[in-house]
Amino acid sequence: MKKKNLALGVDVGGTNLKCAIINEAGKVLLLRKAQTEVEKGRSQILSNIKSLVHACLKEKRLSAGDLAGIGLGTPGYVVDGVILGSPNMPGWHGTPIVETMSREFAAPFFASNDVTLAALAEYRYGQDAAVRNMVMYAIGTGIGGGIIVDGRVYEGSFGMAGEMGHVIVAAGGRLCGCGVRGCVEAYASATAIKNMARELLEKPEGPKSLIHRAVKGEPDKVTSKIVYDAAKAGDAAALEINEVVCRHLAVAVSGSISIFNPELIVLGGGVMQAGDIIMNRVREYLPKFTLADPLSRCRLDYAKLGEDAGVIGAAALAFQMTSRIP
Repeated sequence: MKKKNLALGVDVGGTNLKCAIINEAGKVLLLRKAQTEVEKGRSQILSNIKSLVHACLKEKRLSAGDLAGIGLGTPGYVVDGVILGSPNMPGWHGTPIVETMSREFAAPFFASNDVTLAALAEYRYGQDAAVRNMVMYAIGTGIGGGIIVDGRVYEGSFGMAGEMGHVIVAAGGRLCGCGVRGCVEAYASATAIKNMARELLEKPEGPKSLIHRAVKGEPDKVTSKIVYDAAKAGDAAALEINEVVCRHLAVAVSGSISIFNPELIVLGGGVMQAGDIIMNRVREYLPKFTLADPLSRCRLDYAKLGEDAGVIGAAALAFQMTSRIP
């Protein structure tokens, strides 16, 4: 095993931590998990990260100095090495993550937004076509994203680029969790899908829906999977929700195409497990909102790496920042 040809990645989630050691080809040589223990605060989270990294290095009989570097993906932004904007992790905001971890490990240490790094992994190791510019949407409970420009992660002036879920697609529209009205996250995320389904169930025609039958009349049990199972079965209410999702998602994707002129747009996240019922409808809507020439040169495809994209991308960041990969 050649030294410096390996990198270690850490993915910080609200429930679990992941740690992976990969080679320059993106092959995962080791993947381990531990609890984040968010409720115990910053010190415990940092302690758990350190313990997991040390355990992974020990298992592979490596020292930190054997690595090209260590990368970490986290909710929120990383500005000048400090984590900002992570409301679901109390005490995590303001953590000087790069300084703290650089003191612990004798390897170059880097950190960025978790979904941005998932996009890097998809770009570098997930997609089979050689592209230079790519935009990714991660459609789950919320909507995150990442931008690749000229083969490198684009983070903006202060590390805050890639908030794809908060692009406005309906000015003054539905209220988003961020407090602004009209974000695509308020129309196309799993949370939005559940909210729209509950609203439909309260209408007079609601009890006729397959969604109503699936949740036995209990709106709080609605999930995006239930909605899409009903849509695939031809349920009118579920298909109406899908139209809202796909139309607004297409508006957001259209904006990305117009601004970045990418060769590839990637759609990933739990909601996209519904598959072609979303992808094909978004493709049908795009010509209504997008200039023909840039659209004709942009491919829309699924994410390929699944739930491990974030931790792979964290390690890929270390390779990229130390020039091990272009």
